[in-house]
Amino acid sequence: MDAPLETPRSRRISVPLVLALALLAVAARLPGAIRDAFWQDEVSSARVIVQPSLGAMLHQVRATEATPPLWYALGWLLHELGFSPYGYRFFSVLCGGLLAVAMFLLARRLLAPFPAAVSTAFIAFGYQFVYHGRELRAYELYALLAVLFAIVLLRAVERPSGQRLLALGSVVAAGSLTNYFFLVILACGLFWVLLSRAALQTRLRTSAATVAGLVLFAPWIPSAIAQYDHHHFAWIGPFKAPKVLSAYWLLVARVDPHTAVLHDLAPSLTLAAVLVAAVVLFRRPGTGRLVAVLAVLPVAITAAVWAVGPEVFDPRNVLGTGPFAAIAIVAGLARMPVRLAAALGGVVLGLLAFGYASSEATPPTDYEGIAHALVREGWNLNAPVILYGGNFFSFRSPLEWYLPGRPALTVGLPTGIPCQRAYAVAVGDRRGEELARRLHWRNAKAVTRVMTATLPAPVRVPSHRLRAVHVLTVRRGHATCVRPLTEVQLHRALG
Repeated sequence: MDAPLETPRSRRISVPLVLALALLAVAARLPGAIRDAFWQDEVSSARVIVQPSLGAMLHQVRATEATPPLWYALGWLLHELGFSPYGYRFFSVLCGGLLAVAMFLLARRLLAPFPAAVSTAFIAFGYQFVYHGRELRAYELYALLAVLFAIVLLRAVERPSGQRLLALGSVVAAGSLTNYFFLVILACGLFWVLLSRAALQTRLRTSAATVAGLVLFAPWIPSAIAQYDHHHFAWIGPFKAPKVLSAYWLLVARVDPHTAVLHDLAPSLTLAAVLVAAVVLFRRPGTGRLVAVLAVLPVAITAAVWAVGPEVFDPRNVLGTGPFAAIAIVAGLARMPVRLAAALGGVVLGLLAFGYASSEATPPTDYEGIAHALVREGWNLNAPVILYGGNFFSFRSPLEWYLPGRPALTVGLPTGIPCQRAYAVAVGDRRGEELARRLHWRNAKAVTRVMTATLPAPVRVPSHRLRAVHVLTVRRGHATCVRPLTEVQLHRALG
């Protein structure tokens, strides 16, 4: 232990605290895991998991994903055992609970029980952690493995026994096969090993165990290069300094504040708090220095890579550094006078609770409900769907998943022949109501913030060049009133 002295009283407090935090983390994620429909990226995961063979699953990961295959391999195995893709979502929920436990154990090396609990609240209720802790993606597992890596690395440096080195290599193997950004955390951990005061032999054994953990990752490297060539990160776009400055804020908040004063101030103050606390912690050898390194360096490295070209920076990609940033901030608060620290800690907890409540009050798009509404109105392969507002790609994958037969959808161009049947999906309550009145839509129904309706025949198909209007049609069995675009033509038109 580098920090607070363990006493019988602190142990009695720690056990119920960590159990409560784990349960709260699970409770925060569970409603969304049950309630929310799959969104675009989750549909992509589901398609991987339901592949008929291990080889087909690995090929699908290489072709469509931007992460290594461990998460999908576990999901594929569970699916073979009878679990549905929806059921695999709850593995993310479980990872959220385990992340709270691991985070508290790491924080206790520096902080007393209650400050450690405050730092753990960041990941129990922080927006990115909750959001990714209830979806069919690997990000919560990635964050968990990042914290476990710090714990096993510290233990290996303290006493490099065979068991501890094996644990270190195992976590490295799992992390490197879960998310590529884990490799950045791993590199920063090795940097800390070089800075540590441990004996040279200890540093060499620990570094060797870390590198050995990459053996299982090595065969995947050609596939990783192929994934990069597919430009799956292109949606991130060119370097934007404000996005980097907001990185820590957006780990716990849904968006930057809307008010003019707080829009820049809140993210900047959060960044400053992390940097100042990290500088203070860096002076403490052991856990303090490791937390400081992992709180700052992964974000700085990822931002630097983005600045020179590769489009890799996104809050979820630096999710693994969030737990260390939270510990650093609370460690900074713990150095303040007790009353001030308690007051500021209470403000932090209040803001986390408010942020969680606010994000839960904004329901995500109910793609399943939209698909069911279209089917109830009589949708079939011969009927295009006109999307007013919204992103074409965001709607395409979920509708493909939830419509009967899971048809392949694309953009349809008008052929000049009117459609005898077509349906509308309008994003935004006011927009949908206005269009329904003006265009005389029939059977208009609201599904969360989206309206579905039947268009009165005959329907003139709008051009795809119209702003925020897209025609979704099936590739096979489509109506004569539309001509479907090929995938190459689609990306050329909308890319």
